[in-house]
Amino acid sequence: MVRVVAIGLDGATWDLIKPWAEKGELPTFKRLMENGSWGHLESTIPPVTCPAWVSMLTGKNPGKLGIYYFRQPDWEQFVMKSVKINWSEYLPLWKILNSEGYYTNIINTPTVTPTPDDYKGVYVQCPIMGSNSFDEFVYPDFVRKLLKEMNYERLVPGNPHTLGWDKYLEKVYEVVQKKAELALNLFENTRWHLFFFTIFYTDQIMHYFWHYMDKNHPKHVPSKYKDTILEFFKFVDSIIEKFLNKLDKNDILMLVSDHGHGPMYKEVNYNMYFSQLGLLNFKSNVVRKHKTREIIYKVLGKLYHTPVGIIVDRINLLSVKKAKISNEAERLRSKFDFIDWQNTVAYNPTVNAIFINVKGREKYGTVPRKDYYKIREKIIKKLQELKDPETGKPVIKKVWVKEEIYSGKYFDSMPDILIEPIGETFYINYGFDNLWKFRLFSEPTPLTYSTHTRRGIFLAYGPGIKKGYKIENAKIYDIAPTILHIFGLPIPNDMDGRVLMEIFEEDSEFAKRKPKYVDPSYYEKKQEDEKLKKAIKNLKLKGKL
Repeated sequence: MVRVVAIGLDGATWDLIKPWAEKGELPTFKRLMENGSWGHLESTIPPVTCPAWVSMLTGKNPGKLGIYYFRQPDWEQFVMKSVKINWSEYLPLWKILNSEGYYTNIINTPTVTPTPDDYKGVYVQCPIMGSNSFDEFVYPDFVRKLLKEMNYERLVPGNPHTLGWDKYLEKVYEVVQKKAELALNLFENTRWHLFFFTIFYTDQIMHYFWHYMDKNHPKHVPSKYKDTILEFFKFVDSIIEKFLNKLDKNDILMLVSDHGHGPMYKEVNYNMYFSQLGLLNFKSNVVRKHKTREIIYKVLGKLYHTPVGIIVDRINLLSVKKAKISNEAERLRSKFDFIDWQNTVAYNPTVNAIFINVKGREKYGTVPRKDYYKIREKIIKKLQELKDPETGKPVIKKVWVKEEIYSGKYFDSMPDILIEPIGETFYINYGFDNLWKFRLFSEPTPLTYSTHTRRGIFLAYGPGIKKGYKIENAKIYDIAPTILHIFGLPIPNDMDGRVLMEIFEEDSEFAKRKPKYVDPSYYEKKQEDEKLKKAIKNLKLKGKL
């Protein structure tokens, strides 16, 4: 029987992996590229961890999921609120497989949170979701016991500034090593048909250490950390090799990432740009009030590169934190309070996403729906005119409108305009998260020296997979339908992705078999039938039936 092993590498990019593999630095990647099918995997727009992993495991665009970022405006409570990922609504890959009797092991994959009452297999939560309580993020019970015996840690408790650069790296290797040991143990000793194990810290290592590697980075300084990213990928390469050596003859291995990575040279504050254009208005005295905060952060940012950086950061945690609004909900609400909404046409709440302040949609909307397209075209034109004053060159490579990107139930709540900056990452913006800077251009915030590109990675290896084949135009939505096709299962026709038929050898079973499509209700009925069987079984065990 065929099984699929998917190893997720958060933020991984062929832009780094390919040249390193070709030089022999990453022998396992090189072996897989030479003997498998591989290429860029186009991420969501914007390319963000949430919703990218959700789109991968559902085959659906964010317009069908209702999520485009970790936090989104909640106009009822007037806050930026962490999104709720409604897996029960989405019909994710594991529910489809479980309904057909297949077992799924999902280990450390960001944003994925199945519930034990409708899940067959092993689940261990990722570093960025939930708490450190074994009761909250692990099942079944025997895995909790295993984690306690291993002294397993879900996440690294800090960052390079709170722990120190060397201590942080030491801790990352320790935590990831434990995760790999756990995954290999479960790989060998549990029943599964889909095994999905993700290494999250590939993303974090690139965010924190990119400027040491990149001589063109404005924050570059000569450092012993210049090869840190390469060395970590060598470590990852060795982990992948261990899985590769344990594959059964019918197993298919996939490598996937939610997005890619590239250098971040400047931050762009589109809210400030809109303010200069008269499209957004701040409340009176707000700019002056928050200038002090910007000065404090700027000084601290420079101190981060000195020997006293760690000490300063710890002081920051105690004192500067008090200068911020201490309660997170209040802090996020304050970003709404910066803005005079009744005199605002457009705003930028999250990464590279622009909203028009539409009447009847936003709480304090000002733009009549009849004027929507005219206003949108005006904003797009102004965005395309934006140039870096230091270089005189455009900042934005491409502008999308929502109907080019999204479709589905939540279409109306999606961003109206999406932005891809020049170089994909050279000019990044964080929406309300950098609103307080009150400058159009600024240097990167400490610990964000790289950011995300749309070019993630895809690789497939195993029986029936073409060798040395470079795939083109693979999208993140294609992973779920391709896995279903490998298992010989019909694909829900509301998935946006396609089966990557071109990766299969012509004489393979996968290539000879045409993809089949069904209405989602086909699987929903199977789930209901399974729940009914479980309920009857429980009643019999209790002697009530």
